[in-house]
Amino acid sequence: LQQARVYIPSVLRGEIWAAILGVEPLLEAVRVYEGIDLTQPTASDRQIAVDVPRCHQYHSTLASPQGQRMLSNILTAWVIHHKHCVYWQGLDSICAPVLTLLFASEALAFCTLKAVVA
Repeated sequence: LQQARVYIPSVLRGEIWAAILGVEPLLEAVRVYEGIDLTQPTASDRQIAVDVPRCHQYHSTLASPQGQRMLSNILTAWVIHHKHCVYWQGLDSICAPVLTLLFASEALAFCTLKAVVA
């Protein structure tokens, strides 16, 4: 673990985690993510809308309007993609470090969350 901190640049850590988890390559992740209709209403919309603004205020990136929008989008996409599942409190806490590591790509962050919480 100590060597990983030294030899893996922080800007690559999210992509490396995605690769370790077997997440599809970026272009495929974008295709999968863009194929999800985020405007589709779900039974979890209200809970996501309540949880996202009040959670992760300690982290400036996640507390920002862009961070909250991305977190909400990824959680909504996860619920839509996993039709047999519902959002639960705590899923945002699993998503938060994934999004922090992969903030440059909402699609890759979604696909990584999908791999972590299958």
